[in-house]
Amino acid sequence: MAYIEETFKAPGVIETKKYHTRRWGKGKQRAANEKPTPERQKKINSEKSRIYLARLIATNFKQGDMRIDLTYAGEEPTPEEAEKRLKNFMGRARRLYKKQGQPFYWILVTEHKGHLIHHHLLFNFVKGRIEEDDIAKLWPYSKLNYRSTRKYDGGMEDAKRLAWYITKETDKTISEEGSLQKQRYRSSRNLMKPDVKKRVIYSRKWAEKPRPKKGYTLCDVYNGFTDEGFPVQYFLQVKDMAKQDEIEWARKKAKWEAKLKKKQRRKKKPHELQSSSEKRKRERKRKVDD
Repeated sequence: MAYIEETFKAPGVIETKKYHTRRWGKGKQRAANEKPTPERQKKINSEKSRIYLARLIATNFKQGDMRIDLTYAGEEPTPEEAEKRLKNFMGRARRLYKKQGQPFYWILVTEHKGHLIHHHLLFNFVKGRIEEDDIAKLWPYSKLNYRSTRKYDGGMEDAKRLAWYITKETDKTISEEGSLQKQRYRSSRNLMKPDVKKRVIYSRKWAEKPRPKKGYTLCDVYNGFTDEGFPVQYFLQVKDMAKQDEIEWARKKAKWEAKLKKKQRRKKKPHELQSSSEKRKRERKRKVDD
């Protein structure tokens, strides 16, 4: 008998989930998978997407980063015009951060179903180098005030609340024809992927109350069952981030960014044996992208 242990790590957070499945479960080890109904599969996909988004937020953003709701004063723009304005704002923000020698990373969702078009934006905030007024000047279409700007609280619970809040509309809109939001969320390419590891534990059961790792506090322990009736356990371990922890995480992030840049340079480098027709196609595509 065995079960799956899934562990997610982020600054000051260790999230663990232990669960049996049809593949690894009591009396059903390596049993054939049953195809879920379309509605059930849609619910599963939605849940997985939001969990991944929450982990993406917890991995890349810290307490004090900024959340903004970008709205429009006066007459509502057309969907095409709203997308154009948003694109211009993001371009100006990237240039502002680049001028200050800072990376700019973000997560973005556009909502429009049953109300005026607006955009939810979470991005890194560099206090002392870039101020709130600098960001407000980049969005001339409405006044950003205390209701439209707020700070990200940090921690796994706030990451989950934010992930569920900004994607609350996407289950309905991403599949609709003409929708502004074609995916659950958009994000910058320089975000670090969540550190998630899975392993098979050959044991019949787990402890009802797990022991926390040294330096961490155990919270949110849940013992229950999945929709399929298999046992499941979830628990969260948290700790205050010490200066050394922050340095270690910053070093890990720097390695990720260096690896990403190297990968991007490799993609841009033309192949020596490329034909002239392929080169012309690449050149035309670059002009269109520009």
